[in-house]
Amino acid sequence: MEKAPAPKPVTARWLMNAAQFYLARYSASEAGLTAVLRRKATKRAGVPPDAEALALIAETVATLRGAGLVDDSAFAAARARTLQRKGLSEGSARQKLAAKGVDREVADAAITEAGFDETAQLLAAARRLRTAAFSDPGAELSEKDKA
Repeated sequence: MEKAPAPKPVTARWLMNAAQFYLARYSASEAGLTAVLRRKATKRAGVPPDAEALALIAETVATLRGAGLVDDSAFAAARARTLQRKGLSEGSARQKLAAKGVDREVADAAITEAGFDETAQLLAAARRLRTAAFSDPGAELSEKDKA
């Protein structure tokens, strides 16, 4: 039987590389990046991160925040605009931003800045559902739509 590979240490350099690689592909809030780094550290070491590893994770996130690579307000503003274009309500957008770890005050500012409009949200939902004026008049109705 093969031996399981020995767990590797979680170092500050490894955490910085992992964080930069992640941020090159995805935008993230501070809480989101912290959660990602905790999962990666657990996977690398084979056990949940200890106090030293948690301190290194916090230090890495603080360094990236200071460099401007992690900015909750910019993340929330971009995410709020995306959610607004999708036609979500303010309440749904607030919940989604909270799930991403964005503070309530930052989320409220981003939602206000995005300018959620109830009429635009209803129109987007109607387009998505292809109801009334947004349906294709020449299209055949499916059995589900006929019911």
